[in-house]
Amino acid sequence: TMEKPTSKKSESSSPLPKESLQDSASSNHFALKLHRLLSQQSNKDIMCWTSNGDAFCILNETLFVERIMSVHFQNAKFESFSRRLR
Repeated sequence: TMEKPTSKKSESSSPLPKESLQDSASSNHFALKLHRLLSQQSNKDIMCWTSNGDAFCILNETLFVERIMSVHFQNAKFESFSRRLR
């Protein structure tokens, strides 16, 4: 017996909900901002890339919260920042 062909929409062609697009844009902005801050020499005493460049370290959490998060990120709680990395 032959099966009837079904017309299924490809998941990739389905539009994303507006909330997903906003979350994605927000995540991209967060990542780009973090990358820029990590690349600035003025922040090297606070945060830096690991030697192989595939991760970063926060060298001084207190200064990171005071000088980086309070100025560049909406939420000044370190726990909130670390959640956004996941």
